[in-house]
Amino acid sequence: MKLFIDTRETGEDVRKKYTNKLWNLALVTPGKKDPKTKKGRPPVVEFHWGDVWTFKAVVSNVSSNFTLFNQEDAPLRATCDLQLK
Repeated sequence: MKLFIDTRETGEDVRKKYTNKLWNLALVTPGKKDPKTKKGRPPVVEFHWGDVWTFKAVVSNVSSNFTLFNQEDAPLRATCDLQLK
């Protein structure tokens, strides 16, 4: 899934407002390790497309590309690729 995120109107740092939260969705949840394999998994997320389409998944990969910056070099626009399993 490709996401386009723009905070130009508010001037907020797009990382603090949105993209850091997306990256956190790919982190292994503490305490959720399988006792047999000792492997963890990221948290389960739920994707909604209105009332029509919903599914649960885990985030398997995230990448971000910042394309617009303010005068203080804080990013205001990003495209993020989010892979869900």
